Amino acid sequence: MAQTRVNSKQVRLVSTASGTHDLSNYLSAAERGGKTLGQLMTLLVNADGTAKSNTQFRLNAAGDGYEVSSDGATWTNLGSLGGLVNAAKAWAEGGAEVPSGHKSAKEYADLAKQWRDQAEGFAQQTSGGGGGAAANDLATLAGREPDLDLLLLAEAGLPPGWFRRDSAATVAEVADITKPAIITPYAAGRPRFLAGAGGIGRGLLIEPSRTNFVLNSGALVAQSITLQPGTYTARVWGQSSGVSLTGAPGGDFVLSNTPQTFVVAATAVVEITVAQGAVVPRAIQIEDGPYATSYIATGTEPVTRAADELAPPSAPWLNSTEGTIFAEFAVDDFATGAISGVPVSQHVVFELDDGSQSNGYFGGKNGAGTIWTAVKDQAVLASGVGALTKGTTIRVALSYAAGRQLVSQGGTTIGTATAAGPMPAITRVMLGRAPVAGSHLNGPLRRFAYWRTARDEAHLNAMTLSSVSA
Repeated sequence: MAQTRVNSKQVRLVSTASGTHDLSNYLSAAERGGKTLGQLMTLLVNADGTAKSNTQFRLNAAGDGYEVSSDGATWTNLGSLGGLVNAAKAWAEGGAEVPSGHKSAKEYADLAKQWRDQAEGFAQQTSGGGGGAAANDLATLAGREPDLDLLLLAEAGLPPGWFRRDSAATVAEVADITKPAIITPYAAGRPRFLAGAGGIGRGLLIEPSRTNFVLNSGALVAQSITLQPGTYTARVWGQSSGVSLTGAPGGDFVLSNTPQTFVVAATAVVEITVAQGAVVPRAIQIEDGPYATSYIATGTEPVTRAADELAPPSAPWLNSTEGTIFAEFAVDDFATGAISGVPVSQHVVFELDDGSQSNGYFGGKNGAGTIWTAVKDQAVLASGVGALTKGTTIRVALSYAAGRQLVSQGGTTIGTATAAGPMPAITRVMLGRAPVAGSHLNGPLRRFAYWRTARDEAHLNAMTLSSVSA
């Protein structure tokens, strides 16, 4: 039987980085550096099909195009960053021949998605392909390049050895609660990068350890569950109806996409009931904790997901005399109520300290909002309180130097102090957690940057404006 095949000029692709083009133009753009697409894939992809961990993108010296490097030393001209990313995706999905030494086309499609996430983050720091830095580039807003800048949109943005999670994990995505959730599994140690509206990456998910006590959570049947004293949160993901939790202290309730929390004062048996004609959800969870975390898939036994950990093995870029910290993040769910004591101990965004919690710089949730503090000998030097809404992206910056400490959130100075030096001797950095149980961020950390100098108030407020695309 004769077959008809479209040619590359008939395939149209849309890129948020470079607009709409035909496949031929994408392929040409990818080859402008004198390398075929297959050679570029070899440059950027390991033999096992995974992305090289230190892949980077930048503007070329003329400011009129993009370059890519997998080792930080050799840079290859791309002509169009969107060209490489979308050509890779089209090439993979089209089932074209895979270069020798690599694996399946699906792996390339997965890598293309990672590169697209990174491309979109990179494109936000440039002037839309016209050359030069945009006015909202973080370095421009701060008045100088950061000494450390983590844009956490793909694995390429994670330095080796910074991330760990000692178990498998899952993400359940719900675009429409009238449809089943989309379940994506992740192997132990593999970071989870969340997508947002319009395909813009939200960042690296950092969560505490939790256990799902529902058995066969992806193929639910009615069951009894014995719960020990504690606080629990129950929910489903995606399409569901007629599934209830009965026997819970405080009353029975229908399970929904909105997390519901209940307290067990003494060992109790609760029942998951499935009504006749019910729509059984693809993902359901009863977990130990006062707020919801991501879905944990189970079989015939409860399953515990290990905590996500993000911290550098060493931090030679730190400066105890003066410095500036910037973070962009979201907390997807949290318990209400005040948290006593300093430093911050719940939903922590960052902690830079001297190995104790008596001296350093801390930021996270406090009560219904955020709190950012500089602490010396257990005394607060500067402290600022800001607003916090579930799932909303927040930008904060804190600078410190002898005689001047500043805190900014959302483009506004929310804390100042003039404590004399010397400042705390910083030796330890933790991102998305503190060294205490229950302190994890429980949401995505999108960006973390650090300067070895104390940026001034105008710079801090410019960096943290809610309208800034950092």
